[in-house]
Amino acid sequence: MKTTSFMIEDLRVPCNSHCRYCLLACENKTNPTDYKETEAFIRNLDEEFRNTGIHFSYYMGYCMDTSDLHDYIKMSQQLGYPSADFLQLNGLKFRDLGAIANFITDLKDWGINLVDLTFYGLREYHDRFAGRKGDFDYLVDTLRACMRLHMPVRISMPLNKENMDQAGKLYRCLHDLDARNFFIFLPHSKGRGRYLENLRLTREDFDRLPKTIKKNFGKSPYKTEREWLEENDFEEPETRTLVKVLRDDSPYLHLTGRDMLRELEEKDDAFYRAMPSTKELAQIYGNRENDQLFRKRDLIIRYRQAWAKDHPEIEDTIEEYKDFSIRY
Repeated sequence: MKTTSFMIEDLRVPCNSHCRYCLLACENKTNPTDYKETEAFIRNLDEEFRNTGIHFSYYMGYCMDTSDLHDYIKMSQQLGYPSADFLQLNGLKFRDLGAIANFITDLKDWGINLVDLTFYGLREYHDRFAGRKGDFDYLVDTLRACMRLHMPVRISMPLNKENMDQAGKLYRCLHDLDARNFFIFLPHSKGRGRYLENLRLTREDFDRLPKTIKKNFGKSPYKTEREWLEENDFEEPETRTLVKVLRDDSPYLHLTGRDMLRELEEKDDAFYRAMPSTKELAQIYGNRENDQLFRKRDLIIRYRQAWAKDHPEIEDTIEEYKDFSIRY
């Protein structure tokens, strides 16, 4: 298996939301290491992997509430990392309207040209899902500030059986605030997202959605599990991305990139050597009567998770809150 990319994912940024089904299984921990030490470490790794044929990158947090945000964005720009011009802004601590405007102005001055705000439903449902009262109104205030300051915004909306009937009204509400870029999707089963699987939309559910919602659905094709199984087009991947997740107890500053990559490759190889092929997994765990909708990659993840659960003696490389690989 050829490794084409290696990413360091640093989730040690505290998140002020407490989402009921955090898709990242966020632990809400803080980096105990001085950021300057971490940045020096990352720059060394970037140099180490340059001209090796392996694309290296670093991603810090899924919440951006860190005092080191400016330095992080600056390094991302210098080294060409994903956060050079895009940030996801859920989970921020509450700010008053003036502080929100100052924050967005700073992001613009630092080179950010697109932010994402994720809405889980209308006010009551969103706040309950996000785990804090006032979160919906805070995101609306942030959206208004972005519109006023000409910061482009993408609105993400994960749908399930609980919130699907709110989607049309939520879309109209945000559209009336001048939001125009929407990304509507079905969440995957990683992290605590696996607890949402029984709430996954069926074909019948999808057909009942308003046209505006269907129009803004993610571009990856969604089909029922039955349809994917009938096609039986489950090719084995030939390349992979490996991801090292830094946690509060991660000893890493003394390691080289090659050390970490070798350890991950050995773990990933052992896991997938023991696992049957994707087509065999589909035969073992597939449900040909299931009318729930999946992207193909999410259905494959579900089968791999089922196999990993049946074989706890083998350390998996699936879940995104641990060291993991991306193979699809």
